[in-house]
Amino acid sequence: MRISPSKSPLRRKGNTPSPVILPDELVAEVLSFLPVNSLMQLKCVSKSWNSLISDPFFVKLHLIKSSRNPLLSLFSTQSSNNSISAVLTPMPMRCIREITNANHDTKYLLAVEEYYMSVGSCNGLICMLHDSSDVFVYRDLSLRFWNPATRSLSDKLDYFCTSVKELNFKFSYGYDNLTNKYKVVAFRPNEVKVFTLGENIWRNIQSFPVDPYYCTHNPYNCGVYLSNSINWFAVRNHENFVYGRWKDLIVSVDEFVIISLDLGMETYTQLRLPQALNEVPYVMPTVSILMNCLCFTHYSKGNHFVIWQMREFGVEDSWIQLFKFRYQHQRCIGVRHGYCNLLPLHVLENDDTLLLVNGEQFIRYNRRENRLVKLPAINECLYLRYAKHYIESLVSTC
Repeated sequence: MRISPSKSPLRRKGNTPSPVILPDELVAEVLSFLPVNSLMQLKCVSKSWNSLISDPFFVKLHLIKSSRNPLLSLFSTQSSNNSISAVLTPMPMRCIREITNANHDTKYLLAVEEYYMSVGSCNGLICMLHDSSDVFVYRDLSLRFWNPATRSLSDKLDYFCTSVKELNFKFSYGYDNLTNKYKVVAFRPNEVKVFTLGENIWRNIQSFPVDPYYCTHNPYNCGVYLSNSINWFAVRNHENFVYGRWKDLIVSVDEFVIISLDLGMETYTQLRLPQALNEVPYVMPTVSILMNCLCFTHYSKGNHFVIWQMREFGVEDSWIQLFKFRYQHQRCIGVRHGYCNLLPLHVLENDDTLLLVNGEQFIRYNRRENRLVKLPAINECLYLRYAKHYIESLVSTC
């Protein structure tokens, strides 16, 4: 595709020479640096620009550029006058140092007829789950995909029913680089299902070799996406686990494992934790993603919060201790249930400053000064377990 002089937005009036025709590759490269809202407006410039901006190659090129500047997204719901709105509040990472209400004036609102919870965000596409339950008989589960930046929403997609007497499914979400498909994983003991966007059906796959289900009452342990895989913290011999009471789980650290599901092959890998981990933490550990690396977080003796980073994904000898600082775990909202609501979110460019969230409270830790600072609470977001990285993109919801 070439932009002819008659259609080019750069055309000059009068007797000046006709502008040079820019190569497609150069036009695409320049446009790929623009934000999504600008690109949506530029689609109206000409048919050729509309075709370019809608092209899958350009969508992927723009996604690569956007990924270099992720946002912090706060997902919540608001109800008023019998209506429900899903709310996504994106915050630039440069605002982390001083988070105030002025930092998050931008909001994406989506009016929905039913309550949806966020399963996760991947490449700018948010997966939302609706659970319609008959209290006495069944639970009807369905999905929708929302791209806030392009204001697009999928139809309500294929659903499945389950008895209310059975254990609830847990859900995780990621992207399969091999097939360029988005996948949702639903799991409970001895049962794992996969939904592929585009095929829009649920398929049964092999069950977990070590089931993470009994560790997912901690909302931070419902799986994290990295390197074409979803990863969960799990415990071997979990039949000894008393649900909701981590202190009653009598295990050694040798029974801890990270279960990794490859979304392309749909096979599992068991990853060992750092060899230096030699004590059972006070409360349930969690997995997270920092600086595009898999991380394992836990409490050690003396109320130290420790973050381990796997520098090379899948290489068990690449674990290093990334952060360690004192933090009173009694302050954590979920500690009475056996888990800690302290979640690491982002490391700033100098690698010395860490942003965490505990319930509604943002916390900033500076390693060089060894200092913790509590930042203002975000009152309108009641459940900051939905605070995650978000990337504005042109990815389709179909």
